[in-house]
Amino acid sequence: MKKFILILLIVSAFPALTFSQYKGGSYDGYYSVLETNVIVGIENNVSVVESFDLHQNYPNPFNPKTLINYDLKKSGFVTLKIYDVLGNEVAILKNEKQNAGSYEVEFDATNFPSGVYFYKLTSDNISLTKKMLLTK
Repeated sequence: MKKFILILLIVSAFPALTFSQYKGGSYDGYYSVLETNVIVGIENNVSVVESFDLHQNYPNPFNPKTLINYDLKKSGFVTLKIYDVLGNEVAILKNEKQNAGSYEVEFDATNFPSGVYFYKLTSDNISLTKKMLLTK
């Protein structure tokens, strides 16, 4: 009987293992254990991007860091630039080819004065611009 309990503990600890038969102690027969294949979990993080989109930064207003998220429907050359209220380019966060998908970029404005800034995403001759507020 002790050997039978041991086998059940092994099956419980390793549910994906297969035990077809076990000859137990003083009992001359066989203990049959059903084959068990247990899936503990499947993670599917694949998301399909359906449009070219620039999301509002978070947090907004911010001090001194904020996150900018955007979606690319297809691969292409991407630029993400920061402009001050006068239209002067003050930072380039992305300037590279990227695959289709969702992206997150951190903007650190530690060395910038308080004020309104704009961030502009450009890819394949399409541009989107949003406004953000830096408060110190």
